[in-house]
Amino acid sequence: MAISKQEIIDAAEQLVAEGVNPSMQAVRERLGGGSFATISPVLREWKENREATTVAVLEMPSDIKGALDRFGADLWKTASALATAQFEKLKDESRNSIEAAHKERDEALEEIQRLESQMEYQILEHDNQMSSVNTEVEQLKSLVDDERKKNAALQQRNDDLQETVVGLKTDLKESREDGKQALEKLDELRQEQAELSRTNGQLTAKVEALDQELVAMKEARNEAKAEYARISDSLAALQKAKDLVEGEKAKAVEQAEVAKTEAAGLLSLNSQYQTQIEDLKAQLSEFKKVIDSLSSKKKQASRTNSRKVQPKPEVK
Repeated sequence: MAISKQEIIDAAEQLVAEGVNPSMQAVRERLGGGSFATISPVLREWKENREATTVAVLEMPSDIKGALDRFGADLWKTASALATAQFEKLKDESRNSIEAAHKERDEALEEIQRLESQMEYQILEHDNQMSSVNTEVEQLKSLVDDERKKNAALQQRNDDLQETVVGLKTDLKESREDGKQALEKLDELRQEQAELSRTNGQLTAKVEALDQELVAMKEARNEAKAEYARISDSLAALQKAKDLVEGEKAKAVEQAEVAKTEAAGLLSLNSQYQTQIEDLKAQLSEFKKVIDSLSSKKKQASRTNSRKVQPKPEVK
């Protein structure tokens, strides 16, 4: 029964909920079987979708920009710290994803190597069995040929005896004086003929049994050839799975390079933000100086106005 995409995703979710790394081997064991060629693309897509839901885009929100304009460097310092924390989290998640991809690749390669070794051992064992079967077939053929030769010799002996019996009967008719001896000789020959007939029957049965055994050995040889073909097909499937893992490895390396490039961009962006913060601090300092100057001028103007409104002394 084929394993569905949803079953693979459910197995991975269960492993994460249990605090177990959802590697291809762990998912395959949880499912109770399945091909790495089927599990690998589904598991990779699930991991990418899962990371996409947790990674935040590192940029300054418009609300924080407005707050920076209103409240100055202190608020932006807090926002910058938050952005830095998010960047560190993103960097850690990228590193963990790369390590998980490498671990998944190594597990798949180890499993393929184990299966290849097992298949090579089975092929060698089948080759040895085929060699033994061929040897036994050749031995049986030799035995069958020997028995057939013996049977032909016995048949020739039987024919010779038949000719002898015919000759003895002729001699019996021609010479009654030797009739008694001829009859005794005839009885002996009949006994020998019966014995030869019995032996011939046994040899015929043995030859038939050897023929049947030879047919059985040929059938076993054909079955061994079919098993060898199935093993060759399995080995070809394992090679395809190996090629797929190598492709996944290349993709993981490419994703790692992309993550490094993004990290470098984030570091550059953080440096730009720090420069902007310093500029805003300088502007704020200038604003404070202007405000202090205006406050001083305001106080002087107030004292001047106070002197102007004092009452003049009355002239008596």
